[in-house]
Amino acid sequence: FQPLDQFSAKLIEFCMDRIPATQSEQPSQGNVISVYSAAGGTGKTMTAWNLARSLAFYGHKVFLLDLQTVQTPSPFSCSQDGEEGGRSARLLYYLKSKPLGLSARISALKSVDPLSKLDFMEPIEQAGEVESLTLEHVLVLIHSLVSMGYDFVVIDLDSSFNERIKATISISNLVLWLVTDDINCLMKTQKAIQQLTRPNMVGSKDAAQTLFVLNRFTGGLNNDLAAFNIEPAVYLPYVPSWKSVASASRLLDETVIQEALAGLIHQHLAPKELSGF
Repeated sequence: FQPLDQFSAKLIEFCMDRIPATQSEQPSQGNVISVYSAAGGTGKTMTAWNLARSLAFYGHKVFLLDLQTVQTPSPFSCSQDGEEGGRSARLLYYLKSKPLGLSARISALKSVDPLSKLDFMEPIEQAGEVESLTLEHVLVLIHSLVSMGYDFVVIDLDSSFNERIKATISISNLVLWLVTDDINCLMKTQKAIQQLTRPNMVGSKDAAQTLFVLNRFTGGLNNDLAAFNIEPAVYLPYVPSWKSVASASRLLDETVIQEALAGLIHQHLAPKELSGF
């Protein structure tokens, strides 16, 4: 016996294997939010997790997509059917070999956080699987998610600069760029901004809106951010207890961070559904 939702997902996947898709999914008005940083260790993944959960808590349909090559354990609970990693691998297989009807595949393979009701895929175990994704693969995957009626698709990106990163940033409605008050991070950010300031990228007429998020703010700054052309849109506080945590779920305990991120989205995307903030 299986829970009804698992049975329905299996049935959808079974049908998709036997009924060819005859038309592409229809686009919707969902927002794609990429969380990026030019340097590692800035708290980018923590930010993506908290952003996705905060939006879901406000009643929005949210999908959290992890496109990193170096994975961290998910903080979200999911069904214990023993095949979470296998589902992610199967999704990538369908993306590369049978992209038509991918939305139905995602519905069958996704996991759901029982607390916030956000949808997500378990981390992909093999880095090479993510590295093999082409620009076209990324575009198809994101288009399929948006076509499923999600209000927000939150994407956790690598701290690198490749075709996968550039493609995702170029089609995002909003990019949250994580920085810290660290000279190495600021220099890497400045260099990355110069690389991304080109047609269809950050700084171009049709580029995604890019907001800098200063993480681990202690109330004062050691560096002049303006000298690096960085003006933070929001300051996330330093949380001492996060220096040592036993599980990833502990990184979802600070409601101040979640409220700050949700407020930032409300201010800059301002969908009608958020008017009750």
